Amino acid sequence: MNDVHYFRTMPVSGPKSYPNRIAVAGDLGHTHNTTSTVNHITSNHPNLIFLVGDVTYAILYLTNVGVRHWGFQLRRCGEIWGCDHRDNKREGVGGWFLEALSIEGDQYKWLERDLASVDREVTPWLVATWHAPWYSTYKAHDREAECMRVEMEDLLYKYGVDIVFNGHVHAYERSNRVYNYTLDPCGPVYITVGDGGNREKMAITHADEPSTTTPDDFMGGFCAFNFTSGPAAGNFCWDYSAFRESSFGHGILEMKNETRALWIWHRNQYFYDSAGDEIYVVQSFLKRSNP
Repeated sequence: MNDVHYFRTMPVSGPKSYPNRIAVAGDLGHTHNTTSTVNHITSNHPNLIFLVGDVTYAILYLTNVGVRHWGFQLRRCGEIWGCDHRDNKREGVGGWFLEALSIEGDQYKWLERDLASVDREVTPWLVATWHAPWYSTYKAHDREAECMRVEMEDLLYKYGVDIVFNGHVHAYERSNRVYNYTLDPCGPVYITVGDGGNREKMAITHADEPSTTTPDDFMGGFCAFNFTSGPAAGNFCWDYSAFRESSFGHGILEMKNETRALWIWHRNQYFYDSAGDEIYVVQSFLKRSNP
């Protein structure tokens, strides 16, 4: 007799209705490390698996040529960026709402309308994702999405996005709540999970090491110091990083209720039930909207 496989549909939207366990992984590829990541994910019995880009790395084949390496396009800073996916996505899953951004064309107006339409009393949690991170302290892909951040960060802050998931940088990193390079209790938590198992090297070197400062013409030719105003002005711009590690793995997000979510990152080299990083994220938008 053949094995019986099944799946469970997501709950209807509501402030007390959530998927129990959401696995998050990025930059998987197809290697022995990928197999280990998938086995770890399976052992954690998620209700939903969320992949944040670069699922496959085609051998001797690029999805595009020239500057569109692996589907990623860099445009001048006066425009919104283009990256992996051409279509913007929105999906309500129980009491949380996912915005998957492609950053293409007229997305700003679309995103503003979409975020404004979410009733936070019914859907307390807002989670966003795109491939290249805004906040990363690794030298690899350092601030490649800075133009996108300049264009769109205010929108995410205004509408109280709680968590942002990214890949692209082949390592794990979690930020403190941050807005415009300044620690801010109302900003999102940014989590990079580009450590799924790809065949390229892990990101190891950190951009905040004095010998690896990467000058940036758009930002005035410097990087090591904070270039914003506000409480963190004049301090190093890396204070936002809370935890980082160059290890393969995946994460599990559990929405406990309308105010608290548990995030656990699992290293592949640990036993299935061991946590490499663990934190409760407290939902802040409802509190600041109803002080």
